[in-house]
Amino acid sequence: MFKSKNMASNINTVDSSKMNDTPEQINDAENSFDAIQFYPQLVENLKTDHQHLLLIYGKIEEALDTQQYQLIPELLGTFRNNLNAHLNTENIKFYGYLEQSLKGKIQEFKEMRAFRKEIRAIERAVIKFLDQWMNTDINSYNVMEFKTEYTAIGSALISRIESEEKSLYTLYQQA
Repeated sequence: MFKSKNMASNINTVDSSKMNDTPEQINDAENSFDAIQFYPQLVENLKTDHQHLLLIYGKIEEALDTQQYQLIPELLGTFRNNLNAHLNTENIKFYGYLEQSLKGKIQEFKEMRAFRKEIRAIERAVIKFLDQWMNTDINSYNVMEFKTEYTAIGSALISRIESEEKSLYTLYQQA
């Protein structure tokens, strides 16, 4: 059933061809694994994510306008899941790549860092809002409070999306 003998002997096998590598070759090989690669479609994918998030945001607003409050917690959960996926991609592939490729460009690096710091603050506020309202029954008694917070969060996100797409995303280029 299992090939434990073969597996065990393979674990202890040393690749003798690697024993003569210079320290530079070893470092180059290790660094190639650490380097974050350029993804030609990444910016377009992130912009598509933005449009999808705005679409969900619009569905929440529609549920508010039609007083279908029972739909809102699930829509908020969908929004949160999509936002988390977008932010994870952005943090790893986008910001990670920019950090390594902009190291010699001080002004662009500072601009990217400022954007990243700002999105972290917005992210914390949005996640706090989502966590609170995903677990709260929205009804005629608290809908105005929800709508006020929802509008403020939406304004911050829309402003952020616009500035990312106009300024920050232009920094993402293959080095």
